[in-house]
Amino acid sequence: IGSARHVDAGSRGDRFEGDFYKFINIDTAGKWLDLRTGRAVDKDAVDRQVRIPENLRPNLRMLPYAFFPRSHRLVFVSHLDLKSSLSPGMARSLVEQCLQREDLVERFGKAEVTVEPDRETLRKIFSLPRLKTLRIEVSPPNALADVERRLFQSMDAKNADRLVQEYESRRPEGLRPTEDLKELAEVAQSNGVVSAKGVGDEGRVVSLSTEDHPHQEKIVYNPRLQTAFDALLARAAGIVDRLLARDRNDAAGG
Repeated sequence: IGSARHVDAGSRGDRFEGDFYKFINIDTAGKWLDLRTGRAVDKDAVDRQVRIPENLRPNLRMLPYAFFPRSHRLVFVSHLDLKSSLSPGMARSLVEQCLQREDLVERFGKAEVTVEPDRETLRKIFSLPRLKTLRIEVSPPNALADVERRLFQSMDAKNADRLVQEYESRRPEGLRPTEDLKELAEVAQSNGVVSAKGVGDEGRVVSLSTEDHPHQEKIVYNPRLQTAFDALLARAAGIVDRLLARDRNDAAGG
């Protein structure tokens, strides 16, 4: 995380904004290739010619992000151009590494990071003509809606760090998910993972997981009038609001 600035957004709450940095760590102790000769270069020859200061790293790429602490949501630019990209999985690993600092774990406990999935994935799971298996895994949720608060309180009362439910059906009609099960899956998609296997419309076995389909939106902007950072900030709060609104509507049966 290259930078972090606190911004008071008034009625919309505060946020942190900055850049993720990507760069190359060169293993100077490794072997080097001379492109002119096509041969490996003697290490002594490399040491004489190559001088890279310890504090410098090449090929820097900067990708902006915005973090909203009230809703625990982070929005970032995943793909800026052909050379600047950061996959959702890589961003998740980066944030998890930061949160696993010993002093943070001792003070707040272990934190879980979930990549927000495309909301269509869960709908596709429950639309399978024959749902054969279903696995729902929930970490302590961001208690923003009533259903999340109830679940969090239930897990906390049991001193549970994770909730896992698995279902399997060998019957011709497959599983018949109840409304309570669908409600739990709605919470899990933003606080864990939902995966399933079933038979699709064409009679083929289909495997689906919310982990495999991150939520992404395309933003078009004119670089002569606006920076990538400004384009992100113009949309970030709206993206978070829509995700939370969908979650609340889905949990309420809307």
